[in-house]
Amino acid sequence: MPLGESLSFLVDKLPNQDGDPPRIKDQAFVFFASPVTGQSGSVQLLSSDSLIPAGPTIEARLEQVLNQLAASDALPAITGVKDVISVAGNLAGESETQMFVQTETGVPVSLSVVRRPGMAPQWGVSLGEIVDQEASPPAPETIAWYRFACELPEQLPAESYLQSDRVSRQQAQEDYAFIKRELGPCERHIG
Repeated sequence: MPLGESLSFLVDKLPNQDGDPPRIKDQAFVFFASPVTGQSGSVQLLSSDSLIPAGPTIEARLEQVLNQLAASDALPAITGVKDVISVAGNLAGESETQMFVQTETGVPVSLSVVRRPGMAPQWGVSLGEIVDQEASPPAPETIAWYRFACELPEQLPAESYLQSDRVSRQQAQEDYAFIKRELGPCERHIG
């Protein structure tokens, strides 16, 4: 929706420590808003922290995020985990777990965890129909990282398991918890 070069709008902010209103006049801001239904030319901030002072750091960060979102291979929103299978290897302590992720657009995405005796578990993301044995985790603070850290369910859904035996399910749960720990909490970093 075209809004023009500048906007005037009401800002409801708490006073600063001295009790004075915050100084926002004649400053440049980046803000995140959505159109107000039925009010042409009006927008509403998405949250109380959606008005951010503009500057080189935030503008560079915003450009990076927008480029990732606009990329032809951008990971779509994650809507759940569909199928999970965990298979023991030939050696004690060896296993591979594959988790097939549902996305908003149906693009195939999978997570895998490989465990080998005497080695740290390795996990990764495969985009496409084939599970890549050399898959790696998403880089921190990328759109892919955000999608996995913020959109994966806290636990595997009971209906996602393709196996009924307790040992396979337990291994899949441990591997999923490992991925969630490796991703870390879903946090936004503005600058």
